[in-house]
Amino acid sequence: MADRDRFAGKVAAVTGAASGIGLAITRQLVAEGASVAAGDVNLEGLDGVAAELGGRCRAVPCDVTKEADIERLTATAVDDFGGLHAAFNVAGGSRPGLIADLSEEDWDFTVDLCLKGVSSA
Repeated sequence: MADRDRFAGKVAAVTGAASGIGLAITRQLVAEGASVAAGDVNLEGLDGVAAELGGRCRAVPCDVTKEADIERLTATAVDDFGGLHAAFNVAGGSRPGLIADLSEEDWDFTVDLCLKGVSSA
């Protein structure tokens, strides 16, 4: 059971917030009192999250492979909620296949998203 006040007054930024683990983290943070800047490339899912969670959640279109998007996510947390206390880098993905069979483009997609994206956040 959630401690409704555990994150009261705290602000978090979550990437990958429109689905899966990122969505679960975003929901739990808000349930426990936090305000969240929620980032994702899935704009429809992101809008749904913001509608579901209300005023303590801001939907921020965010591609973690683009430094400007990470800066906008962080700025939204600070500007809208007054600070940033925690960040959750949950965005990830891949284009499935055997490594030996992947195109360079598919390999770069995975590396950029899962490795470089986290380091820029």
